Amino acid sequence: MPHLIAEYSREIEQSADIKAVVRLLHDSAMESGLFTASSIKTRAVPVDHALVGGKEGNFMHVTVHLYKGRTTEQKLALTELLLQRLASLKLPLNSLSIDAIDTDKDVYVKIEDA
Repeated sequence: MPHLIAEYSREIEQSADIKAVVRLLHDSAMESGLFTASSIKTRAVPVDHALVGGKEGNFMHVTVHLYKGRTTEQKLALTELLLQRLASLKLPLNSLSIDAIDTDKDVYVKIEDA
């Protein structure tokens, strides 16, 4: 944990290096000082159809799933850092947003090296 999931309009693949976006998100999460490199899972998911404000447009939304226990200040610093770094790429977006969602460690399960 955390999981950083970037959903984005597929159209931006024409002008953006999505692998670089994934790397930027991972590196920025590391820079936050909240996580170890081995705990971060980052992925990008293209979306073929979306509306932004009721109109066709390009977007990226990053959801950060992390274990409960981080302070509001820590989560806000993380989302603002990610937003700043992504905005610096000047992607062709009509909307860029980020949210941090608490995950309950007591019910989160996984198999390592599966």
